[in-house]
Amino acid sequence: MGFAKRVGQPKDRGSTIFFAVDLDYPATQIDGPILAYFHAIKEEINGTFVVGAYGSGAVLSKLLAEGLITVPWISMSPLFLGTEQFFYSNRWSMRQVPPEVAHGSSGVGYDRNIVRVPRREIGAFQVDESGGGSLA
Repeated sequence: MGFAKRVGQPKDRGSTIFFAVDLDYPATQIDGPILAYFHAIKEEINGTFVVGAYGSGAVLSKLLAEGLITVPWISMSPLFLGTEQFFYSNRWSMRQVPPEVAHGSSGVGYDRNIVRVPRREIGAFQVDESGGGSLA
């Protein structure tokens, strides 16, 4: 949360901080340390920002069920635990998709995302010249 304050992330309703859980974790890890981590996040953020997570379907399902995240961002890894089921449940706000083509002179591709919520709801913001932020 300290970095969010330093870059001027607005505390307006809808300003989201995302946390990545970017491995194919088994249920024991999801129900153990991952759940504990997100309980600590909720306690620390204490409603100041909306909490989002990027990860597998199993992780996102658990975090939503526990009321620990609001904005689920699903990984493009269809073989990760629960990802296919979560995709078809239509509970995701954003979905990562593989690059169609490599861009730029380097030929390096980048992952794209399908976003089904307004930018304001995912906390997209811009830092102005004075260092303050405003929601996009």
